[in-house]
Amino acid sequence: AMREQDVQGISSGIDQCQRLLLEDDIAAAMRQIRNTLSEELVSARDLSKQDRAPLLPRLEALIGILRALGDMQLRQFHNDLQDLKGALRVFCRVRPMNKRETTKGDELAVNPVDPFTVSVLANSGQTHNFSYDAIFGPSSSQAEVFTEVHSLVQSAFDGYNVTVFSYGQTGAGKTWTLYGSGAEPGISPRTCEEIFRTISRDSDRFEFDVTASMVELYLTDL
Repeated sequence: AMREQDVQGISSGIDQCQRLLLEDDIAAAMRQIRNTLSEELVSARDLSKQDRAPLLPRLEALIGILRALGDMQLRQFHNDLQDLKGALRVFCRVRPMNKRETTKGDELAVNPVDPFTVSVLANSGQTHNFSYDAIFGPSSSQAEVFTEVHSLVQSAFDGYNVTVFSYGQTGAGKTWTLYGSGAEPGISPRTCEEIFRTISRDSDRFEFDVTASMVELYLTDL
C-alpha cells in the first residue's frame, strides 16, 4: 500500500509511469496520494506538536509530488499543512558566543532542551523553560532556519498575506538571520530566490508581476 512506501519510491514510480505514458496509472497514483494526504492531515490535527513534527516532512514531500504533476487540489493541501504548523509561529534562535564573550569566559545562559523548548539560566541560579514552535541552537545554519519558513512563499503565491520578522535586543543576531552574508545568505535573499524559482516553475500556467518596496525604521525615524 502507498502508506507504507517511502516518498522517494512513490516519486520514482510516477516518473516511470510518465516515461511510459501510463496516464491511467499516474491518475490512480494521484488519487492515492490525495487520499493519503486527506487522511493524514486529519489525523495529525489530533496530535500534539511534538508528535506532529516528524510527520510534516513526509506530508510536504507528498504535496511536492502533486505540485510537480500540476494537481488542482494542491492549494488546499498546502494550506491545510500550513494550518497544522500554525497561523502564527514563533521561533527561537540562540546565537553562538562572539570572540569578546569567549575571551571574557562568558557562558551561554540559554540552552536548547528539545526541538521546542529552551532553558534560561537566571542570575538567581534558577532555570526557566520557554516553549516555541521551533528552536535553532548556536550551531544551526541559515539553511536550517529557512527550511522552516520557505513554504510561506507558496502561501503568498496562493493569495495569503505573509509576514516574517525578527525580534531581539541589539546584537542578538536579527540582521544576520534576515540577511546573512554572500556565503551564508539569510531569510531575505533566500526568499527572493524562492520567489523566482516558483515563478519559473509555474510560468507555463500563470503570468506574474513582481514588485518590491523597502522602508527602514531606525529608532523613531522612518
